[in-house]
Amino acid sequence: MSKYLAALFALVLTGCATQIGARDSADQRLTMFSQVVFAPDYDSRRVEYLAKWVGPINITLKDRDTSFVEKHKGLVKSQMKSLEDLTSLPIKVVTETQPSNVTIYFESLAGIKQFTQTYAREKTAGANIDASGCHSEIDRNARHEITKARIFIRAERDVSGTLSTPSNPAREANKANRERVNRCVSLEMIRILGLRNSSDIVTPSIFNSTRYLDQTTVLDNKFIRTLYQPELKVGALRLDALKIADGLLQK
Repeated sequence: MSKYLAALFALVLTGCATQIGARDSADQRLTMFSQVVFAPDYDSRRVEYLAKWVGPINITLKDRDTSFVEKHKGLVKSQMKSLEDLTSLPIKVVTETQPSNVTIYFESLAGIKQFTQTYAREKTAGANIDASGCHSEIDRNARHEITKARIFIRAERDVSGTLSTPSNPAREANKANRERVNRCVSLEMIRILGLRNSSDIVTPSIFNSTRYLDQTTVLDNKFIRTLYQPELKVGALRLDALKIADGLLQK
């Protein structure tokens, strides 16, 4: 049995797999790549065709009074530059008066839920905001090209108060808010590229559903770069795409 087929067979066993059972090895990378791009067998998220962007990504940042946009614009641009290098896609932030195909919404909990109610199309948006503080979704055309995306991120204002001791509640609240926004920007900007799924067998990775890393790892960057290699054609059947990815992931 080829290594590629063995990796596919391993997907059936992932329901009982743990973090201990999968590491960044040549034999596991294809399984993990398939998890985040296609989802495993018997998973309702599973897709059979490879989806990704084929043209420029123009990002608009929105909130209700511009304070969150100004605060987090630098973080978005930093992540944007990293993803541009990995994908070779032109990615830039544009003003609201310019055409865009990605919108990132920043707001406090009440505000971001209003944004999801107005603009999100997936029923899981509210639950995702409650669980992790963010949600993203993509639109695909008939050729499986990703054409639009929306990201919703909870971003609270800093809590004022005496910050002279490490255990001060205001300090802890501000730290938690900063870490949540950092992780959400990193993770959701990757997810809208076509790496849609989380899994506890993908490690070390920002896609790991239990470890909550707030930055991408070497493994994550390899997955992103692999997905956007020209050999992996948008709309390719899952099995055909994984045959090609198997070779790319060994490089």
